[in-house]
Amino acid sequence: MLIRFFKSSYYSQYLLLLIIAALLWLRIYFSSCPMLIPGKESPLFSMLNAMIGAESLHAALIGLVLLLLNAILLNFILVRHELLPKNSLIGALVFITLMSHSVTGLGLNPVLCATLFIIPAFDQMLKTYGKSDPSRQVFSAAMLLSVASLFYFPSAVLLILLVFSFIIFGTFSFRVLLVAIVGVMAVYVYLFVYYFIMDNVEGQYCLYIEWFQVIPAFNMPAPGVQYMIWVVIIFVFATSLLYSLSHLNEWNISVRKKVLLNLWFIGLAAGTLVYTWDNFSMALLILAVPFTIVISAYFANRKKISFIMEVLYLLLLLLIIMNNTLLATC
Repeated sequence: MLIRFFKSSYYSQYLLLLIIAALLWLRIYFSSCPMLIPGKESPLFSMLNAMIGAESLHAALIGLVLLLLNAILLNFILVRHELLPKNSLIGALVFITLMSHSVTGLGLNPVLCATLFIIPAFDQMLKTYGKSDPSRQVFSAAMLLSVASLFYFPSAVLLILLVFSFIIFGTFSFRVLLVAIVGVMAVYVYLFVYYFIMDNVEGQYCLYIEWFQVIPAFNMPAPGVQYMIWVVIIFVFATSLLYSLSHLNEWNISVRKKVLLNLWFIGLAAGTLVYTWDNFSMALLILAVPFTIVISAYFANRKKISFIMEVLYLLLLLLIIMNNTLLATC
């Protein structure tokens, strides 16, 4: 069935992946839902939105292209780090499904833009394993995450994940930590200079402080089908996670440490939801990358996927298509 097809080596995988993405995003061709545009704490997305308009059709199409690009990039990285077997697109399929789980994720949104930098940043973190001098990778990861935070500020918390990677991979040193700090400053010094020239340093400083101090009110209006989608995703993720943890000793030590780093990724990404209660559905998208790693590794590394899991995943796709095109209201 579908999962088995994407585990195999066929060029038609790419065509089917495009068709599935187009069906999941079918709504954008007719109408799009207004999203909560982040404030000045995410200046690059605010600038991008002012230039092209996040709710316009061409912006939505750009978002679809960006979604496919992120999916293929993530799949390639997972194959390179031996988390997925070669000639498989199961990672791209899972990522597209999770990123399209709600109407608020359709179109060009801040999380989708930030993910374009989060994925290669996580790749650079994984590359530090076994390196005697990981300075270049650490600097790149820190800089990429800093740029991602300018599109979606809550993603800045993933800089903590970079520090955790030093501990997990045994690469910690004050020199490497200093390199990470320099990588962050390489982005934020330019931002400071911009606000200094615009005579808005004090106002921007207060804005960032307020962002951390104020927790927005919880707001999660959604149709009944959306809750069903979340239940199915949680069940598939929990099943995949339990399988991965129970078979952790079957992988080599490098893969085990990379899986452990991904678990911290999940914890830190979930922690950002506290500051994004006012747009919960879109905020959940930041979990798409680490969830994809767990679920796709489960699908790809099991010799035989149960018929129930195949049917459950098809049901998930059908529920999302139905929710995004017929039932969900803005």
